Amino acid sequence: TSQSVDLPYGKMSIVSQLTFAGIDRATGFAVIAVTPEIKIASGEDTAQQVTLNESSGKGQVYFDIANGRIAKSQLDLQMDMTVRFNEQQIDQEVTQKLTMVLSE
Repeated sequence: TSQSVDLPYGKMSIVSQLTFAGIDRATGFAVIAVTPEIKIASGEDTAQQVTLNESSGKGQVYFDIANGRIAKSQLDLQMDMTVRFNEQQIDQEVTQKLTMVLSE
């Protein structure tokens, strides 16, 4: 899958590899492994410049086959980036854990 998000300082693109990983015995849901690759491109005319030095991530999607919908998803991301604004530089390490559970 491929996604892009426009941000005030540029554009973030995420390309994810989705791979069938088996059936969860407890729920009967199909488990799909997700491996994202993230890129950030700062705009040339923005005051803030963001450089993504390194990123990694992994996750799972649990697909409810009987009802034809995603029941749960989880994605863990880590990003190491440098933010430059005027003459200041800030090094950041960002860790995100995103979880979605379908409610009835």
